[in-house]
Amino acid sequence: MSPNTSVRRFIVLVIAAAIGGLAQQGTEFGGTYDKLRPEQRKLIDDWFGRYNQRTHKNLSPAGGYNAVPVSVRTTFEAVTHALGTSPLTNRRGNRVGTALDLVEGLETVRGRAPGRRGDLQFRMYVVLRSGAQQILDASREFSR
Repeated sequence: MSPNTSVRRFIVLVIAAAIGGLAQQGTEFGGTYDKLRPEQRKLIDDWFGRYNQRTHKNLSPAGGYNAVPVSVRTTFEAVTHALGTSPLTNRRGNRVGTALDLVEGLETVRGRAPGRRGDLQFRMYVVLRSGAQQILDASREFSR
């Protein structure tokens, strides 16, 4: 199994566990930019900043985020919430951050895609920070 496959499986497991708990808590997703937490806004700000740079446009992160389909916003909010509430600990049990702390930047978010396979919908693709693999390898929550 490649390291990338291991990381993807870890993130999918974290998301599944966290979203299951959120359904019981009544957490709602698919809101607007102004309701995002600071760490979520940082990812969106960076995402639209890079988009504007590539396309020579000047979309505001708030306006751009609020304009994307609700399934994209729901996916982004659920995944980042799950990652942000999933603590990572080292082998000694000391906390080393959350799974969201391993994310350097957002590549894309895929919401509902009618007619597409399930594994091509409701996904968030990210770039991991340098050293993320080592942190996962050393964490108690991640195993191959």
